[in-house]
Amino acid sequence: MIEGLTLEMLDKLMGGAIDLAVITEPITSDHVECYPLFREKVYLIGLPDDPLFRRLNISMSELYGLPFVRSSEHFRDDALGPLGRVEADTVQSAKALIRAGLGYGLMPYSGVHDEMKSGAFGIVEVPEAACQRTLAVPKGRPMSRATRAILEAIREASAQLIEEDKVRIVK
Repeated sequence: MIEGLTLEMLDKLMGGAIDLAVITEPITSDHVECYPLFREKVYLIGLPDDPLFRRLNISMSELYGLPFVRSSEHFRDDALGPLGRVEADTVQSAKALIRAGLGYGLMPYSGVHDEMKSGAFGIVEVPEAACQRTLAVPKGRPMSRATRAILEAIREASAQLIEEDKVRIVK
């Protein structure tokens, strides 16, 4: 198993280096078949003492103009205009910059549930936003029994994460 950004994983998938990938958005391609896993809720995160985090939710339009730390994996094509002051290449580095007070972040709940529960971040739902989790496999390449077993294990693990409230899905 390897971890990487969606575009990197798709390159590896199409190049034959990997047999399946979990990506953050569905794609339309003649070379890749996608199977949706779930749509996950997205949250604004930041320093816990910020008054924005006393709310139950916040709209996308209210985010415009806020300073953002962005991970290149999430919200690359900004519907909000030029978000950001800082761009990080991983979610972990983005969270470190947010903890340092350099801005806010938009992340799915699965990426911040531990910090939310520990009080390290303030968090408020952005109901208009969602992060699609999708299984991707190459079209036309026979799927081995091992790959089929892993695909099923990912589906089962996804259901368990939802049940354990480590993933919050859009219903």
